[in-house]
Amino acid sequence: MRGLLLIVIILTLPLTLVGASPTVNFLSYHDGFIAAEVEERGLRWVNVYTEDMHLVWSSAKARFVEFNWSSSGAIAVRLCDGPCYNVNWQRVQVYDPATGRSWNSSEARFVRFQWSSNGKLAVVLWLTPCPDYSKHWMELYDPSSGQSWRTEYRGFIYAQWSPSGEIAAVVRDERGYHLEVLDDHLKLKWSSPPARVVDFEWSKDGKLLVRLEFNGTKVLLLRNGDSVEELARGREIHYAWSDDGNLVYSVGGKIRSVRFSRLPGWIVMLLAGAALMILAKVVRRSSEGAQENK
Repeated sequence: MRGLLLIVIILTLPLTLVGASPTVNFLSYHDGFIAAEVEERGLRWVNVYTEDMHLVWSSAKARFVEFNWSSSGAIAVRLCDGPCYNVNWQRVQVYDPATGRSWNSSEARFVRFQWSSNGKLAVVLWLTPCPDYSKHWMELYDPSSGQSWRTEYRGFIYAQWSPSGEIAAVVRDERGYHLEVLDDHLKLKWSSPPARVVDFEWSKDGKLLVRLEFNGTKVLLLRNGDSVEELARGREIHYAWSDDGNLVYSVGGKIRSVRFSRLPGWIVMLLAGAALMILAKVVRRSSEGAQENK
């Protein structure tokens, strides 16, 4: 009997030791702070430490977590409490070591998040699974000010920040898909017409290309600042941005390239105005000279 008891103790000892203290799954070092993904008894969470290993914050515990730092040093942790598939990440927690502020997103069936280049967080939330898109919305949090914003329920699918701080979001409703551009307070700035399919891509300097499909015909739109123009229309359209913000696209088997001015718009307008003034003076002097010669 004692021998059997000893065997049971030996077999269960590794399980007891594993459950006795948390294990570290992943470490990340950013701007003088250390983030550690920790696991104990099937639950995971994220601890944030100073460089001298002083614990300053812990996320909630969940079956699975993932995290990402912002450029300004805040950390966002996405948590999954149920079966961790692509449609079951329920919430996001944020902590900013510089200010000590923390924030929790609303809970949903699925959330995805992305930091902007200046450290603001956009979160797309799905309350209900596909194909019901009427209960989707977006939330935005600014760790530097502690302020947050939220849209009404609308069919947000996913969103992406531009380098200049705008958000492009694919939205689905009863009319189909369209693209919305919002500012960093989630105010609507521009919306494309509805289409069967829509995709988009930001250039590195903040220009936006949108490809729409209407019954087999594709349309390529360019949004540059506040102006929008149609570049192409055809059955097959492909496009690509260069690293310096120039564009190449193909339509009907023909490839076209577009080069953009590197000067800010106000400088271009100033130079154009100066050129017009010089031209007007030249024309006036020529006219005065012609009259004197008469």
